[in-house]
Amino acid sequence: MPRTASAATPAWWEQAFVIVTLFLTSGAGTRLASILTGQAGIGRSEINMLQGDSVMQPIWLGMYAIAVILLWRHHESLVITTRRSILLGLLVGFAFLSFAWSEVPTVTLRRAFALAGTTFIGIYIASRFDIAGVARMLLWVTGIAALLSLVFAVALPTYGIASEGPTIGWQGIFGQKNWLGRMMAFSVIVWSLALLDRRVPNWLSLGMLALSLLLIGLSASATALVLLLAIPVSLLLARAIRAHIALAIPLCAVIVLSLLYVLAQFPGMSPAILAFLDRDTGLTGRDLLWEYLWKMVWEQPWLGYGYGGFWLGADGPSGDVWAFVNWRQPPSHAHNGYLDLLLNFGMLGAALFAMQFLQAVVRAVVHVRTTHGRTAMLPIMFLVFTLLSNISESNTVIHNSMFWILYVYLAVRAGAPFAPEPPAVSGAAPAAPLR
Repeated sequence: MPRTASAATPAWWEQAFVIVTLFLTSGAGTRLASILTGQAGIGRSEINMLQGDSVMQPIWLGMYAIAVILLWRHHESLVITTRRSILLGLLVGFAFLSFAWSEVPTVTLRRAFALAGTTFIGIYIASRFDIAGVARMLLWVTGIAALLSLVFAVALPTYGIASEGPTIGWQGIFGQKNWLGRMMAFSVIVWSLALLDRRVPNWLSLGMLALSLLLIGLSASATALVLLLAIPVSLLLARAIRAHIALAIPLCAVIVLSLLYVLAQFPGMSPAILAFLDRDTGLTGRDLLWEYLWKMVWEQPWLGYGYGGFWLGADGPSGDVWAFVNWRQPPSHAHNGYLDLLLNFGMLGAALFAMQFLQAVVRAVVHVRTTHGRTAMLPIMFLVFTLLSNISESNTVIHNSMFWILYVYLAVRAGAPFAPEPPAVSGAAPAAPLR
């Protein structure tokens, strides 16, 4: 039976749902909600971390429900999305299973449910939108986030500029300056690809690139600067893979070895590099945090503390961390995605994620070699972005996170067998569902 246009092409309201969902899960939506409800000035130590965010929880539940309903409504794509999501499903299943050894099983089950819902959103997007279509929607998400951040910093500096910590910097619509910097570094990726592919007017692409770079500078985020410097490297890698896979193998080896070296030397990074990044040798206290967390990892090395079972404020295992580092703003994560992965899942879960990540890399390589256009480089560039951003922030296997949604989406969609794309429909982004 031939597919109808409605089955093949997502409607405008599906695109709107994806754009709103990505914006909310980017951190900008959560921050905006906290400002509107008068909770923007509440510190993490004052929030009941066992109960979560009562303002956002109904919104998250609504998004999960819509994604599941839409995924079921377009069940013709379920076979291939299910087959391509096996390792992701095992990882989510591991999160649910970890309630058995978590100190707070109810919290672990709730957060595992949120992780499953977030994963379903990524799978739904993969079943309905091709990568070029999602890249266009990301232009909306990053563009809105950049413009609102500029407005907040200029017109509402109480919310838009961070005034605490070792350095002062812009945080815009986000709750932390590193989050703004990370989002703007990602914005540089998507707007650079749009400029190369000429999908939008050059003046718009150049203007948004300039704004993104300006916000990175004003955020004073060293993490964002590292991510920014890595963008041309990831673009070169993607082009090498497309041109000739044999050329890409040594380049990949150099990148991987360099990353391992950075991971090994990060706490003892040379003073010259730290001066360039405007950081001290203690990396604003993270070296002490990481040293203590490594000890916590080795107390439960194989299974970890259960998904979401470590960072529970002053009452959980994180209470000892808070007392040890004695930060003005107590940490709610390890400031390192790989440490958080070990704390949540242990070595067994981390090995499962590593297997899935390697699978995503293979699919990204297949995609860039079989698909025309610069936008096809997005999966590889995003995976490099993920590897680097997790050195000093936590973006891996995080519920209600835009970056986890995009990771799931690209892991499922990249390199998938596409049905022939239908003609574009006015008001809808052309996209071919999986077959």
